[in-house]
Amino acid sequence: MGEQVPNGPWDALITVRSGLLEESVETSLTFPDVGDGPRIPVSGGFWWWLAALLAAVALGVAIWAKMIRRPSAPNSDDHDGYTHLIA
Repeated sequence: MGEQVPNGPWDALITVRSGLLEESVETSLTFPDVGDGPRIPVSGGFWWWLAALLAAVALGVAIWAKMIRRPSAPNSDDHDGYTHLIA
């Protein structure tokens, strides 16, 4: 192939397998020439980054909260799993 890949038509075959099940789909693809159609402006990039950051922080807080609520494993001296305080 040269520097440019032709627009098509391209024949595509996709096969998905899971255990004993198998599904296949065959289709033909043709890509448009560069510059065909109206240009679609990209907007709202800041809000997507902000939403992703808030989701990551919420996930981190949820993981942290689950970790601090999890009881620690009993040590070898404490066979019943409870902490015993000696005054």
